[in-house]
Amino acid sequence: MECYVSDIVNAVLEWPLIIQGALGSGLFWLLLLLGQKITYLY
Repeated sequence: MECYVSDIVNAVLEWPLIIQGALGSGLFWLLLLLGQKITYLY
């Protein structure tokens, strides 16, 4: 089963805005956390 990024984006765009905002905040927090872990190691 092939899954493309555009399919995922289209599926997310169909969700309510509040869920999109929560998902975006979660991804931002995850990237921030990973960045802190990586910089702490070096």
